[in-house]
Amino acid sequence: MIALPQSLPLVAWHRTRSVPLSESWLCESLNLSARRAGRADWTQADEVARAIAYFLRQDYTGTVISTAELRDLIRRSLQGIGCSDIVPHVGLAAPRVTIHLPEIARHSGMELAFFHQLRQRLHEALDVVVQGIRLEQLRDCVKILDGSRKWNRGCQHLGDEIVAYSRRHLAATGHSHVELAVF
Repeated sequence: MIALPQSLPLVAWHRTRSVPLSESWLCESLNLSARRAGRADWTQADEVARAIAYFLRQDYTGTVISTAELRDLIRRSLQGIGCSDIVPHVGLAAPRVTIHLPEIARHSGMELAFFHQLRQRLHEALDVVVQGIRLEQLRDCVKILDGSRKWNRGCQHLGDEIVAYSRRHLAATGHSHVELAVF
């Protein structure tokens, strides 16, 4: 038996891509649905998201859930707690994806190859139709590429270059609306 690193199923997203489901994504989708229903002041999204996630962890037997199944589960949950006015407006917010920069740095070996692979990962993320991209562990990535044990000016310059490259790439491909978070 193969265990998934996360306990929630993956979501079969655009073009049969699978993206990790999270409670925060569920909560964001619930808040979006409530706003569409004219209930911007609705405060139960966290609790409903937690309940749906609990159900998926405990009782859902699949490893991948379709968007239609997930929307139906959200609708049934809302109906069950008496929020039927939100049900017709249920939709899923576009996901946010994470790109682990040290992984790319370890596999590329040098800066030029790193930027090529980063570009490919950004394209893959954009193909999924995302709301945001999170670049993780920038400092660790830069130290790998620079061959440094400690952070220095060269590291700072390279880190700035990676962030600027990512922003330019999003803008050049017409995706400047996609949120970019760097950690």
